[in-house]
Amino acid sequence: EIDKGIDIADSIANRRPHLARLMATVNDGPADEETRREIGMVLEIVRLDQRLSALALYDLRGELVAMSGEFLREPFAVSLRHPENATLKWQDGFYLELAATMQQQGKKIGTVRIEYPPVTLTAAFLNYQNNGETGETALCAALTSEQMRCFPTRHRPQPFDSPRSVDGKALPLSLAIDGESGAIMATDYRAQDVFDAYSPVGNSGLVMVMKIDQAELRRPIHQHLLWIVPLFAGLLALGFA
Repeated sequence: EIDKGIDIADSIANRRPHLARLMATVNDGPADEETRREIGMVLEIVRLDQRLSALALYDLRGELVAMSGEFLREPFAVSLRHPENATLKWQDGFYLELAATMQQQGKKIGTVRIEYPPVTLTAAFLNYQNNGETGETALCAALTSEQMRCFPTRHRPQPFDSPRSVDGKALPLSLAIDGESGAIMATDYRAQDVFDAYSPVGNSGLVMVMKIDQAELRRPIHQHLLWIVPLFAGLLALGFA
């Protein structure tokens, strides 16, 4: 979905000749109201067609030319390492903000800025139907060398900042921030013993951990033992008899 957002921003910036011609007119001199209105109409059509929450166009001076929709105000957000000039936001769901350079004949003529709701990503983090009773997924990014910023999880429905280590021991997410992948038995923020699987998310700067309580993980084994052990004992007794 992040790649899809990149493609959308690039297509708006560099695959719409009519929009490029209008932007060239803006950069050549003060655009009249009719030109700006036409650009605004084009952006509105494109935003609805691409299902964006917001779309804006800026000239060479960095001044706003036109905008369609509204960008989130003061959302919980992290800046991504890749793609550049990208931010992942949260406000009752994920939103991806991207910027792309608008070019004509190899020369910059403006900047396109989009805000795109990755609905599949949001659904994956809000739907725990297949995650058992305690399973959850956390998506975080480094905030400082000592802190990380995390999006909402099943057991923590609000975004939060967290230390990267507890009692001098790095948390699994912190290990992922350092580029490691693996699985570990640990104690989480609920003081529950959990099984964690952690990994970086490509080169985006994001990291992810999937975890489940050890008690739930072991429950099927215990349930099987409740009938396997008596059955095995019975077979042994029959064998001796």
